[in-house]
Parts: sequence; C-alpha cells; structure tokens
Amino acid sequence: MVAVVSSASADVVREEPVVAIKTKVSKTKTESSLTVDAVSATLQLSYVEHIQRCYRDRFGKKPKASASGTMKLVFGVEPDGKTIGVVVASFDKKLDACVVGRARRWTFTPPKDKADKPIATSFVYEFALTPLPAEKPPTKAGGTDNVVMSEEEAAAHAGMLYGGEVEPPLDSTRRPGASLGQQLEDVKNHQVVVGGSAGRGGRVTTAPNSTSTPDAPSGRIAVASKASLDSTTLSADTVLAKIQSAYMAGLKRCYKTQLKSNPTLQGKLRMSFTVEATGKTSNVTAKSSAPALDACVKGMIEGWRFPNPKSGDQPTTARFDYALALTPD
Repeated sequence: MVAVVSSASADVVREEPVVAIKTKVSKTKTESSLTVDAVSATLQLSYVEHIQRCYRDRFGKKPKASASGTMKLVFGVEPDGKTIGVVVASFDKKLDACVVGRARRWTFTPPKDKADKPIATSFVYEFALTPLPAEKPPTKAGGTDNVVMSEEEAAAHAGMLYGGEVEPPLDSTRRPGASLGQQLEDVKNHQVVVGGSAGRGGRVTTAPNSTSTPDAPSGRIAVASKASLDSTTLSADTVLAKIQSAYMAGLKRCYKTQLKSNPTLQGKLRMSFTVEATGKTSNVTAKSSAPALDACVKGMIEGWRFPNPKSGDQPTTARFDYALALTPD
C-alpha cells in the first residue's frame, strides 16, 4: 500500500499508516479466472489504504492498543468486475460501516469461467489489525515481514501507477491490477507497512518461507517485435517508448520474481492490449511459458495509461502487439 493522498493545495500530503493489516485468511468460494492471488494483489496495492483511512478516521493518528482485533471481509465480484454483497465484521461497528462504503466502490478484473464466459465469484478475507507506534513503523521482527518505503519512493511509485500523476485521489477509479512486480508472490500472509518516517533507509524484506535465493538472476528483457493493428495517431513506437520509460521496471520485477523459483526461465513473452479512447488499456493478454509470469504481467498492463488515440480528430481505440525476449543473467 502506498499511502499517498491528494490535497486541495499544490502540496502533496502523505500520511503514514497507523495500523498494520496482516492477512490471516484468503479464499474464494467460486473458481474463476480471478484468483485469490490476483484479488489479494489488487487489495494490497489499491484498496488496503481505504481500510487504513477508515481506521485513521475512527481511531485517530495515535490509536490506543485496545483498537485492535480481527476484521472479516466478504464480498462478491460481478461479471463486470464490480463488487456486490459486501459484509464487514470487526471489533468496531463504525469501522465496519466505513469499510463497507469503500468496498462497494472497488472493482477488479472481470472474472470468467473455464469456458471464458463471464461469471460471478466471491471471496472471504480475514485481517488482523494492530495499531502501529506513532513515530516508528515496525521493521522485521518475529518472522513477520514489512515493506517500508520512503516518501520519495512512494511518490515515484504513485507516479508510475497513475501514468505520471503524483497525487492520485483516494477513491480513484484507476483500473486495478497494476501490481508491483512481486505482489503475486509476496501478498500471501504479509503484513505490509509503507511510511515516510522510516527515512531513506527503507527496504523490502523477503518472507521466511520464500523460495527465493540471494543469488537469483535478475534477468534481461529485450523487445523482439512490435506491431500496431490499427491506424491511429498513437503509434507502436510511441507506446513502446512509454513502456520502456515508465513500465519496463515493473515487467522486470515480474520476471525477476519468477527467476527466483525458476532460474532458467527464458523465451518469448507476447503482450497484446487495446488502448481505449481514454488512454486506458483493455482486452489484455500476456503469454509465455510461465502462467504465473503471465498473470503478473497482465495485472501490470491493466494499469497502464497512454496518450489518447484518435482517427483524424475523432477519439478511437488502438490495438498493439509486442513480443519480448526474456534472458536470465
């Protein structure tokens, strides 16, 4: 979670988290293309900060130790990706009501069944909420991992996620799924804390049960081919330039994560997507020899933004196809 909140003034207001949110239970009631890992990554990246805000509004910036306990979150995801039937139960009814109001506005990647047909699905989560010290977010202790990020890093990351905007609104309708490269691997049972007071010494630790090794290769990604399937003002070269300048780092994180468990992973990764008239991506596909890599890359692409394509002076859509060559170092 990146705690970056927009303000009415020109100044960027960044609030430190006041509660550690650790996933205790995460499961789905219906099998679909929308997996628990994908939903968990979206929650962690886009929506856990909503729970943080509700908690802060309820208990203040210095919550008492008694303001802790378990929160159960149940919700369905409709075929169009919108949430339905949100139920929240914790130790505080006002906190529950706030989270319900937020969760009803969440959206996820539309789920599909094995026949690639739209389907409704549902998820159950249980979080442990623990107040954080007012001035010093926790670091790794007792086998629990934390992610600590400086204010500069948070701003830079927020700019990447929101196509260059450093001040995304808290209730942004940004297409979810633009995950950090390691989200799909790191999201299970993690306690995630992002704050500015940790200073420039922030670091990312790895779960004790991770299969990663210090010597895992980082991998190299080269563009093997590019193609624009529509004639518009948005060219394949323009899109590629944006990918290389703003989004390639995320693709490399996805690849590096997979290299930790499969150091010899290599070959072609084909990406196809449509850029809508608004600049958002849709109809995203990612195909390689590693399904987990495909899921990570697909989630990244779904959060990308590009210049609005036009045909003459009229807004239109444009589809692109890219092939990347993956090579372990």
